[in-house]
Amino acid sequence: MPGLYQNVRPFLSALSWNDVRNADTCAWLVAGCLESRICSIPAWVSGRISKAQFAQSREIQGRRFLENPKVDPFEIYAPPGNP
Repeated sequence: MPGLYQNVRPFLSALSWNDVRNADTCAWLVAGCLESRICSIPAWVSGRISKAQFAQSREIQGRRFLENPKVDPFEIYAPPGNP
């Protein structure tokens, strides 16, 4: 999955993020979703390279990202020039 992550990451970095760590986490989740072809956070984070020693820690990271009120999908994914 690191290859898929490396392909997804530059695209997501170009979007408007309030913190670069959010772009990293989103890239790992997108890569994991594409790789696993399953709608499941544990499946998405299984290939994530992390300092976390337990899979549960990576899963919590993914859940925190998805529930983060500072990540506004409308702001990030809105076409240029649209509010």
